Amino acid sequence: MALGIFSFGSWMYKAISVALLASWSISTLIFTLLNVVNDKGSLMETIGSVSLLTYLACRLILFLQPTTSRNDSIAHFFTTAHLRSRKEALVMFLISWTWLYELAYQFFFMLFATIFGGAIAVAIYNDPDLDLSESDMDNTALANIEEFTEKSGLDLRTSLNWVPPRALVYVGLILWLNFASLCVYVLRVSWRSAKVALGNSSHPPV
Repeated sequence: MALGIFSFGSWMYKAISVALLASWSISTLIFTLLNVVNDKGSLMETIGSVSLLTYLACRLILFLQPTTSRNDSIAHFFTTAHLRSRKEALVMFLISWTWLYELAYQFFFMLFATIFGGAIAVAIYNDPDLDLSESDMDNTALANIEEFTEKSGLDLRTSLNWVPPRALVYVGLILWLNFASLCVYVLRVSWRSAKVALGNSSHPPV
């Protein structure tokens, strides 16, 4: 009985970890694509998103690999670097700060997208025939929306009419919860790296 409970708990832990790592990897992949297409983006943002995506992908690969072959993989070597020595922990700590910088940049982007997108959605839900070009919202952002509509052929009003307002709110909450959990995870990696770099970690060397 106890063995069955332990196996179920282990399976649940693995399933939740894989789901979180997969969602974080998808989010980081989107951040990376946004940095690549953004002409005004800095090199640090691109390095931060690419390295974070690589780390999360390696962690995801580890959870999907058989336990017996994990320790011999490149993914295991990369994701446990901050637990082997103080020098490697210091390098990982510095890398983690590029991740935090990237997440801070994406936080303001998501905040703007949420506020502006929410205002657009409320306006369209209240008045489906609203002419966005004549509204008081930011003209540059509206021009980008109109340009996107022309290139993709996707009408924003029609798309929103198919989505219930409550579902749109739930999607926004899920996205923010996913982003917040990713920030906590990166802070945890940074904190563990700092402890090993300062020699204050009780974690045995890997």
